[in-house]
Formats: sequence, structure tokens, C-alpha cells
Amino acid sequence: MAASDIVVANLPRATLAALGLDYESVSAVNPRAILAVVSAFGLEGPYADRVGFDGVAQACAARRGFGNRNQPVRAAAPWVDFGTASLLALGVVAALRERERSGRGQLVEGALLRTAMSFFSPMLIEESLLKLARQPTLNRSQTAAPSDIYRTRDGWVTIAVNGDPLFRRVAKLIGAPEWIEGPALCERQIAWRSRRDRQRAHFGMVRATHRVRSDLCMRNRACARRSRLSDA
Repeated sequence: MAASDIVVANLPRATLAALGLDYESVSAVNPRAILAVVSAFGLEGPYADRVGFDGVAQACAARRGFGNRNQPVRAAAPWVDFGTASLLALGVVAALRERERSGRGQLVEGALLRTAMSFFSPMLIEESLLKLARQPTLNRSQTAAPSDIYRTRDGWVTIAVNGDPLFRRVAKLIGAPEWIEGPALCERQIAWRSRRDRQRAHFGMVRATHRVRSDLCMRNRACARRSRLSDA
């Protein structure tokens, strides 16, 4: 440690101190060392000595509540883990630049809960300010339409339409010009989301996956075939 540029630890506060890996101990041995610490809940607060994992942080940030009405859903990809590591690496880079100026190291801290709360902040802020009490809609977007994973005649396809220009082009493409006229975009999209059976009639069963992709993706609409792990 005396010759290290960066010391990395993935431990809660009490364990760091017990092992002599808290910042005070590290800097006493090597003032130029940068201590990069990841914990579940941060180094301060009532949960500082608790352990945790990706799925725990997802649950604490309410992410699991956006699955379906019957059961919360955990994202299979460990996005909290990877996000925390990425943010920590960015902080270490900034600390290295600062050390070039000051000659001293510093503590760079990442926490799973902070990452989860940051990434999920649009929904958390919205609920705090507007009190919308959104209900789970599985894969269907709650702010844009049509934006969902649709069943086709022989598989599934993801379609994402965000904004008025894309909405107009897709409505024409699927033969629903009535969706373009009348209320403002937000009202049309609310109506679209409320009539999910109609969306399924347009995108599901009546067309094969390759036909949907040809109609939408090749005309610069946001669309992708659902891939298996072996296909990715």
C-alpha cells in the first residue's frame, strides 16, 4: 500500500476500519494514495455498516415496483453494480488529476444505493413533486406511446416512439391516420396507451417479426427484434 497509486475496497465502514483500510489509516501510510471505496449504503448514516447487493439497491430505489401488478421484477442485468463501478472510476480519474496539482490523495466513495437512486431519479422526483402514484406497466412506457414490447405472429419486437414527429409517421405507417388529428400529442398518447388491444392488433399477430422490422426499422423508426442471450 505504501507504493500504491490507488487502493480499492468493497467493504462496509466497520470492516474497513477493522482492516486498516479506512482513509485515515491509508493516508497515514501513503499520503498520495487514492482510496476508492464501494459499499452498499455509503460510509455514513444508519445503514453504513450493512452489506448489500445489486438487487437490494434496486428494491430500495423502488425499481422493482415497475414490473407488473402481481409481482415486483428485478432487472437481470446488474446495472447498479456496473453503474457504481463506472461512477467510481470517473471519480478516481478526477482524483488523479487533482493529485497532479496538490500532490495528495483523497477518498473517492461509491455506494450502490446512491447509484440506484440517481439512475431512477426521474421517477422518484416526479412522484415527490406530482404525487402521481404510477402503477406498474411492465415493459410499456408511461411517458410515450407506442413504446412497448409487442408480440408478432412469430415472435416479439420492441418499438419506441418518442415525440410528435415519430408518432405521426408511425400512425400513418400502420394505417391509423385518425391518431394524428384532434387532441394534442399528450392526449393522443394517453388514449393510445389506454387502448392497448388496438396496439396489439396493429403490431401483434397480424405481422411477422421481419415484416414489422422492415416497416419500422428500415424507415428510421426506433425498433428492434427481441434477441435471446445466444443471439446478442
